[in-house]
Amino acid sequence: MRELIVLLAILLAAALLAFGACAPNHSSGDDDDASPDDDDNDDSSPAPDDDSSPADDDSTQSSWTPMTSGSSANLYGVWGSAPTDLFAVGAGGVVLHYDGSAWSPMTSGVTTDLAAVWGASATDVFAVGIAGILHYDGSAWSAPGKGGAPDTGLAAVYGTSASDVFAVGNNGPIEIEHYDGATWTQMTGTSQNDLFGVWAASGSDAFAGGGLGAADVCTILQYDGATWTDMNVSSYATVSAIWGLSASDVLAAGCTGAAGPCLASALVYDGASWAETQLPGPAGYPNGIWGSSTSDVFIVGSFTDVNFAYQGSVVHYDGVMWSLTALAGQPYLNAVWGTGLNDVFAVGDKGVILHYAGPPAK
Repeated sequence: MRELIVLLAILLAAALLAFGACAPNHSSGDDDDASPDDDDNDDSSPAPDDDSSPADDDSTQSSWTPMTSGSSANLYGVWGSAPTDLFAVGAGGVVLHYDGSAWSPMTSGVTTDLAAVWGASATDVFAVGIAGILHYDGSAWSAPGKGGAPDTGLAAVYGTSASDVFAVGNNGPIEIEHYDGATWTQMTGTSQNDLFGVWAASGSDAFAGGGLGAADVCTILQYDGATWTDMNVSSYATVSAIWGLSASDVLAAGCTGAAGPCLASALVYDGASWAETQLPGPAGYPNGIWGSSTSDVFIVGSFTDVNFAYQGSVVHYDGVMWSLTALAGQPYLNAVWGTGLNDVFAVGDKGVILHYAGPPAK
């Protein structure tokens, strides 16, 4: 019996020693759980889907920064040959030039509105508008020999080279002009509707868009090198701008319901047919379109908030979805152009020029 009592005493002592040795380790473990390093790791760990969330596009608002234009005139077109050589045109014959540091006025020689600008190089630039066609040779703007070009009504201009330039307008019944490097000549087509945008993949594959806004009639014409024909697109959207990357990758923007709240939409051509997608926002008027790739496309215009208050806005396509960025306090935007993914310019009413240098760092 005494041997059993001694054995129990020894076991009890061993258990007490083991408990005392374990106690400090529990305290140390609690300190580790509360360490600043662990907390930092927990707080900074992003949710797996943070980067793909549509709400992320709201953060791009701050990346569109205003530039000083030096003008209060409404600006309708923008184009450049390089980041240090841009032209913007607008109301009252205004022409502005950007040299990479500042915008400065140029003498256009006209006092009527200029609607669009495009160039083959820094010394071969065309501007079109109510005055017809102007040309810049690197030194001064002048009115070239127009040939068959009319004096009024041109709304858009685009070319594939210095000897292949198209201009379209709304002077009806159809207003399409072509420049071959020497002379402007008037072309014929099948549509009786106004044209507001033009884009060309080559001299034998071009597209022009427009319609009759009051009647919600969509018009998209295609040129095959010989004639312009109506593509009979199944849409009610009046096309206000058109742009593409190739003959089988063309994008047009427009809206349906010009007499009331206008529903903005994008029409995509894959080389065989057109498909229409409604753009975000309760209502909107898309005015200009440009992109650096099929996964980086900008549409600018005026879109509404939930209270149907219009404001300058940018709609962006990332290859998966369209997202709307409303630029609070900015007037309507009318045109967009860029040199690359993170160097995009938008112009609008009241002399507004905005620059996009990519989304802000998170």
